[in-house]
Amino acid sequence: MASLSQQTIVRPGPGLLDRNCLVDRYFYFFMSLLVAAVVVFGFSRTIDRRLIHAVPVRPWVLYVHGIVFFGWVIFFVAQSALVRVHKVKVHRTLGWFGVALGVVIPLLGMWTAITMD
Repeated sequence: MASLSQQTIVRPGPGLLDRNCLVDRYFYFFMSLLVAAVVVFGFSRTIDRRLIHAVPVRPWVLYVHGIVFFGWVIFFVAQSALVRVHKVKVHRTLGWFGVALGVVIPLLGMWTAITMD
């Protein structure tokens, strides 16, 4: 019989859904990319003729709305990427910009809805 020092202990690698597994490490990053892809796909068919070359010209608040909301999507991808590459300090520092966006977005959304009514 082999002594404890001579035995080989085999530990299984992390499974697909275990803590610190592939899904656990990449979930938020992949979800942020999925959100960005859905936004781009969803608006790609209408943004040209209904916003950029719209007749009559749309109110300026609609353009600001589009820029700010798309900026939020880019910010979401950047924040999840920063956590993924372990730049948590930068992620937290930029989080204050996210707080500002969190205040501006609902106000801008209501302003746009009222203006477009």
